[in-house]
Amino acid sequence: MGNEANCVARFGKQKARGRAQLETSELIFRSEDGAMRMKFTFADIKSAAAADGQLRVEVPEGTAIFELGANAAKWCEKFFTQDAAGKIRHQAKCGGFFGWQLCC
Repeated sequence: MGNEANCVARFGKQKARGRAQLETSELIFRSEDGAMRMKFTFADIKSAAAADGQLRVEVPEGTAIFELGANAAKWCEKFFTQDAAGKIRHQAKCGGFFGWQLCC
């Protein structure tokens, strides 16, 4: 995949400007000053949703929010695929996506 974007990310009480990278099987964020780093494999992601230019990713440790603008919805779709029968499949674990329930 190799998508990259400059954005603001929030996780818990932390907030930083930096660079987010969406790779084939993980989502990575590094702040400009190096103080904040996040790395989530798709297997760690419980759910993902995009709204108002924000990508919200729920992982066991909490919810990470990435302010990606127009890229938010595109990136969110990368976490999910459709099988031949048209059923929504999550590449990681089941969760919520635009209000749909997913089945692994």
